[in-house]
Amino acid sequence: MSERTLQRRFLAATGLTRNAVRQIDRARHAAVLIRDGVPAGEVVHRLGYFDQPHLARSLARFVGRTATRLAQADPAEPLSLLYRSSASPHRIDG
Repeated sequence: MSERTLQRRFLAATGLTRNAVRQIDRARHAAVLIRDGVPAGEVVHRLGYFDQPHLARSLARFVGRTATRLAQADPAEPLSLLYRSSASPHRIDG
């Protein structure tokens, strides 16, 4: 099976590109690390973000919270990793 066929099948099955899934997974991992008390600068380094603004955009887009808000974890407010920033469907492969 060619790489392109695999990409098309993955997109058809999930509605997302493989790159989008990787970005979502990285943002989820970042959110968990920040919730566990790891400083944002360290998260940037560990997960390969370009800089803190890149991390901030990723968290806002895929988790719906800032690093500061995640660090101030309120046990009554569980971390939802199903955040969607708008009601209209859009591709998440930026």
